[in-house]
Amino acid sequence: MIPFTLPTLYCPFPPRINSNIDAIDRRMQAWIQQYELFSVDVCRHLPAARYAELVARAFPMASQEALELVTDWNVWLFARDDFLVETKIGAVPDQLVSFNTQLLEILYGRETLAADLTLGQTLADFCHRLRHMANSACLTRFIQAVENHFQANVWEAVQYDLGHMPDLSTYCMMRPFTGAMYTELALIEITDQLELSSATYQHPLIQSLNQLTCQVVCFANDLFSLTKEANAGETMNLICILQHEYGLTLQEAVDRAVAIHDAEVRAFEIMEAQLPACGLTVDADVQRYIDGLHAWMRGNLDWSITSGRYNSEAQLQAIGG
Repeated sequence: MIPFTLPTLYCPFPPRINSNIDAIDRRMQAWIQQYELFSVDVCRHLPAARYAELVARAFPMASQEALELVTDWNVWLFARDDFLVETKIGAVPDQLVSFNTQLLEILYGRETLAADLTLGQTLADFCHRLRHMANSACLTRFIQAVENHFQANVWEAVQYDLGHMPDLSTYCMMRPFTGAMYTELALIEITDQLELSSATYQHPLIQSLNQLTCQVVCFANDLFSLTKEANAGETMNLICILQHEYGLTLQEAVDRAVAIHDAEVRAFEIMEAQLPACGLTVDADVQRYIDGLHAWMRGNLDWSITSGRYNSEAQLQAIGG
């Protein structure tokens, strides 16, 4: 792939990291080994991927128990993603629907069977602990977010199967769902033990902030993972969409993607400032939830720079302040 330069990404939120990171990293390695979640070859590269750091940065205020939970979820997502690529199931819509159905049954409480793969067994372990920590409203939101993620994966598989490149508007709408980011936001309430009412959570500005956060994280991911995905023949990436729709060079598309990312962050800042004027009581729990959105945007960025999961040729100059 032609080398490209990744300009400064705008992210004004302060970096934070959970003090439990070392304990979480050790426990994560043990969990992975217990279930043999990754191949031996992948396990050799796990330290460089720094998965525990991503979660520690994204959930800086979570207790150790809560951080263990979200670490397992993120590791599970990475493992599922790798499994779908390695087995080619992710590119065959009918097979993907069948596989997702089995996982959703476990998510809803079905006991695991001998025929269930490691992904099913580890999902059951995660769900058992999740139900002990989440109230019914949070659990419902999380499960719905997972269903939406699975459906978006099928949509993506259909696009590949048809050889279809979605337009920019459609891609931007679907990207937070394919990236599972709404599942991550649903976990903020659980890890930080927040009590957001349905009216507060469904407030239009909160929903807009959620959407912007998801897009910011996913667009940054597209920039950092571009080389890895291009080498694997994957084209469902913001930069590829921009090249296709506007006839841009690689560098022009990267620059445009960075501009889109930065505009979303600035839109978030504007909307956040409007919260008190829109009839929403910004109490301690709401502020902590917003802080959680900040942490995801900044934490993902800081992690992506150093994670060995992305062997990017991009030259990152700096992080914008």
